[in-house]
Amino acid sequence: PPPPPGLSMATFGMMANAVTAPAGRKPAMKLKKLNWSKLTTNTTHRRSAETIWKARLSDVSLKDGDYEAIEALFCAKAPVKATDEKKEEKKKSKVVTLLDGRTSLQVGIFTRQFKCPMSDVIGWIDKLQSEHLEVDQLKGLERLLPDESTMDTLRTYPGDVEKLGEGEKFFLKLDKVSRLGLRVEIMILQHEFKEAIDLLKPDINVLATAIEELLKSSCLHKIFHLLLSLGNFLNHGTFSANASGFKTESVLKLDDTRSNKPRVTFVHFLAEHAENNYKELLGVFDEVPHLPKAAKLSLDHLSGKVNQLEGKITKLTKRLSSQSEELQALAKPFMEVWQIYNVDISGIHRSLITCLCFPISNCQAGIECSLVVSFLVTADSTGRTSKWASI
Repeated sequence: PPPPPGLSMATFGMMANAVTAPAGRKPAMKLKKLNWSKLTTNTTHRRSAETIWKARLSDVSLKDGDYEAIEALFCAKAPVKATDEKKEEKKKSKVVTLLDGRTSLQVGIFTRQFKCPMSDVIGWIDKLQSEHLEVDQLKGLERLLPDESTMDTLRTYPGDVEKLGEGEKFFLKLDKVSRLGLRVEIMILQHEFKEAIDLLKPDINVLATAIEELLKSSCLHKIFHLLLSLGNFLNHGTFSANASGFKTESVLKLDDTRSNKPRVTFVHFLAEHAENNYKELLGVFDEVPHLPKAAKLSLDHLSGKVNQLEGKITKLTKRLSSQSEELQALAKPFMEVWQIYNVDISGIHRSLITCLCFPISNCQAGIECSLVVSFLVTADSTGRTSKWASI
């Protein structure tokens, strides 16, 4: 038959020969889509080209069981029931978030580490009860503290506070603690002070005990006076004569004075002379048992550690002077304990200065104790091995 009006013979011929897919069965449910790039009939059934798509679809057919299998395997996910969607939306609508996601996460991590109500934690901070919190927890809180603009946002929130997130509620509770940042700083310093004192106190006690033994040792005093008498005799007629005492470092130079006999020094003579005439001096180490251990310590090192704390506490004291009486009263016990330990260090220093007649700038407790110990050990070992008298 002739083509309909408006169609060319060629186009009509292509349509007549085109293979159309049968309608087939429609899916009983929504299925997952197969990702492919669709070709139209104009592409697959061009008259001038032989393509694989010209085969008749009637040659390939699907059975009812095939359709059911496809529907079972590739059905789309069941939609959420309207009631569930409403519940989910209602649940989400209850929480209002004003903090950024990272801050909310960090606050959540911080609060979850406590087994007690956060009201207890806030109460400890308000009362400066640092013994209930670890120093790492306090430092973590210090890093979390919000700036003033964040707090202004939270304070001016016009809605229901109960709808805010846990992080927002936590910050609003913290906001009720006056001078929060300063309180956290004091509590951290309390921990640092305690840790430092726990480490330093044994060494401070050893130094203090050793210096007290130096002051009370009659044997050590006699040895030094014997040295002074012998030295003034040897130095007669020189600038170094008529000395009323000598610096502790001088005891290590005694071995430099050699006698006219081989391998005999002044220390040999001193040891032999003490052993023959002052046997009681041989018990000097019994009077200063802490001196060898003190010789290994450095008062400068201990003082440096204490001075670091002192610098922080001095700054804290200045800041506290302008704060409320309530905060000053809470911090007072801690400040008083610090003063006690600071006086102890200064007292050790002054005792050593008094004992050895040293200028303050030159006095180093550990070094001076070490010099005394080195001299006594050298003299003792020299006396035990000396054979100069028989030479």
